[in-house]
Amino acid sequence: MCPDYRDIIDVRDRAYVIERTADLLFSGTKNSLDFIVAKRAEEQVHASHRMAAAAHRLNILAAFFFPIITLTTIFGVDVATMVLIFGIDPEIVAAKRTVSLVFPGVILCSYVAGGILTSFVNRPSSRPHERGGRKTTQKVP
Repeated sequence: MCPDYRDIIDVRDRAYVIERTADLLFSGTKNSLDFIVAKRAEEQVHASHRMAAAAHRLNILAAFFFPIITLTTIFGVDVATMVLIFGIDPEIVAAKRTVSLVFPGVILCSYVAGGILTSFVNRPSSRPHERGGRKTTQKVP
């Protein structure tokens, strides 16, 4: 409307430059924020993987030692008490020197049970709709 009035044109051009600068600042800040969010998400995935691996190792240890703890808690660590629980006369056991075989026998049975339990913990998932980590689609007739 006023082509001869230069101050208005200068203010308009300055406002355009400020608007463009603000737009560039906004998009740059948004891109930086998106990058930081993606980086934190990746760090979270790595931390989650490490925690899952540690939890799996803990489950394996618990599965292996659970039978040992259970049997020694039930029967006690005292061999004489174990012999009495099984209803065996302690004098006969002492005469035959089988007392020294009872405790290792219980521990050996516990190790075997722990190994079996550990193999169950380590076996892969057996979901019918998944094979090798991928979902399979079944066609319905």
